[in-house]
Amino acid sequence: MADFGHADGYDDSNRAFLQAFLARSVLTLETAKPILAALLAYRDGREVQPQDATIEDLNMYVAEANRRLSPLDLEIRSTFHQQTRERVYALVNTTSDPLTQLATTYSPDEIVYLKKLLDAMFDGQNNKGKREAMCLSGIDAIHVGRAQSSNRRDTTENGSGATQSSNAGMLGARDAEAMLNKLLEEGWLEKSRHGFYSLSPRALMELKGWLVDTYNDEDDDGERKEKIKFCHACKEIITVFKNTVLASLPALALAAPTGSSGQNPDAPATFPAPAYGLIVGTDIQPFHFESFNANSGKFWLNLPQTATSCPFTGTAQASSCPPGNDTAFVGNGALAVVVPGGQQVYVAESGALMFTQAHSAVIPEGAVTDPFIYSPAQNGGQYGSVSTNAFGADGFMACPTAGSIAYQVFANIDCAEVPLGNVDDCVPVVPLAVPYTQGQAAAWQYN
Repeated sequence: MADFGHADGYDDSNRAFLQAFLARSVLTLETAKPILAALLAYRDGREVQPQDATIEDLNMYVAEANRRLSPLDLEIRSTFHQQTRERVYALVNTTSDPLTQLATTYSPDEIVYLKKLLDAMFDGQNNKGKREAMCLSGIDAIHVGRAQSSNRRDTTENGSGATQSSNAGMLGARDAEAMLNKLLEEGWLEKSRHGFYSLSPRALMELKGWLVDTYNDEDDDGERKEKIKFCHACKEIITVFKNTVLASLPALALAAPTGSSGQNPDAPATFPAPAYGLIVGTDIQPFHFESFNANSGKFWLNLPQTATSCPFTGTAQASSCPPGNDTAFVGNGALAVVVPGGQQVYVAESGALMFTQAHSAVIPEGAVTDPFIYSPAQNGGQYGSVSTNAFGADGFMACPTAGSIAYQVFANIDCAEVPLGNVDDCVPVVPLAVPYTQGQAAAWQYN
């Protein structure tokens, strides 16, 4: 390794960066800043403060390192953390089986335990049907160590062709806990504040191909089951879904509006929670106290018209029609309407906040439904707030449109397909939930 990397532009600071990276397994811009400051100070012969190090500096060192690592089938890759949206860098082996690599530092029983842990995460009860919780509680993770390997991926066949279970990978509670701590320390697992274990960004980058090959297989009917899912916008693996998040966050409600039966237009709509409107609680102009308005299947700011209609307008039953002047929501992702079947709010794969048409439950493939996360008012405040983590978003943003003062509402993600093509033109917004006081339903239907 003494002669490795002797080339123009690759100096001792580059070698020191690679050594620092290997010692830490993963880096983010924040954790890399002190390292970058020291390297830049050495290279340039001047004092550099950590806060002066930039993402461009980090990317420069990563690019130089990757050019030297390529012959070794290694690469520094990056991905966004699904919850913090912080970019994470990790060293990844680009060729060999990642679980085979671990055999140099883990015992055979620990490797089998790790495989059983992954089976429980991605092939267990938490990731079946409508449940998409690709994580394990601490108790379940320890119990995995006590279970025999009965999964078809861990079974072997005896001479008669019969499948038999293996006792390999059976760890006691203390050994399993030690293994979990080791995986946490080495950056393979993360542990939530509620005690759930899930794969870290490093593990998702390293195991990406293996996870797809192992769990996205065909069932007995020949139908391919995609248990490992990808973001249609950023093409990264998704393991954090609305279902797992809502289980641990205060939501206003968990059900869509029931609406009326459609048989009696005079019957009031009933909802599991009070209706509310959304206004922007930010001092950034021109959105201060602007309302979210539904129009053309999308949501807008600075667009005064809310598009609604009622089938009884102009008839003797016109009194059955709600006002229809405002956009109101109910629960964690539905419009406050009377129309049978309701109207669902969702975040499309483009990142746009949208809603279904009346009398139609069609939601585009890849969309995230029930996108709202409601937080009650704090410290005696008047209004609660609404956010979203759809596709790993950090709340909402408003994006300008061509030839109009209207801004379209999107989930705040870097890979959103915004009207003018540049996410940097968008403005983060914080919607406040204001009680709707004109009745339980704000419109018969939104158009």
